[in-house]
Amino acid sequence: MPTGAFVIKIDHHPNHDPYGQLNWVDETYSSCSEMIYELAQAGRFTVTAAVATKLYAGIIGDTVRFSTPETSTRTLKIASALAATDIDIATISHHEMDLTPALSKLYGYVLSEQTIEPSGLAHVVLPQRLFSDLSLEYGDEDALVPLPGNLTTVKVWLFFIETPQGQYRVHFRSKAINVNAVAKAFNGGGHPLASGAFVPDLVTVGQVIEQMQAQVLAATAVD
Repeated sequence: MPTGAFVIKIDHHPNHDPYGQLNWVDETYSSCSEMIYELAQAGRFTVTAAVATKLYAGIIGDTVRFSTPETSTRTLKIASALAATDIDIATISHHEMDLTPALSKLYGYVLSEQTIEPSGLAHVVLPQRLFSDLSLEYGDEDALVPLPGNLTTVKVWLFFIETPQGQYRVHFRSKAINVNAVAKAFNGGGHPLASGAFVPDLVTVGQVIEQMQAQVLAATAVD
């Protein structure tokens, strides 16, 4: 970044780390793509087919194909407006679901190695050696984070990915139970149903699972 550059932060996640000279942070949006589209509507730039393709991909990626609670009538109106620019929405949607042969093996690993508790909590740990064995890079697994939620018996799921530095990146996901409180307990945070954190070791991984299990059981008891 050039020295002295004017930095603008545009984000739809909680503003835990404000930076730059201007922060536009609004959690009511489902994605940054929606926010950027509204900048275009304010006359900041023109939405060409190339721009519309990227914004539409951003929306369906962030909303997991319009399935997250943040998906709103505004989201669908903006997606419709982008589709009206004659972009190839079918191809974009297929690309969002693309799996390489290596990722398909990781897909199988997640389904076979995840633990599903009777409470409806699922969790899986992806060690770095697995990435090496499958010739994958750290971050390639992001496309698979929604996967456990496809199972009808799963209410909440935790992805623990070992980083190249030996920490564990945690993805907290849920269909209805708030997971953000547990994420915050481990210096993370995010949305009520989608949060993240980093923990130092497998001992702490166990603590996250334990606290999340307690949260799920408590929420289930209330129901």
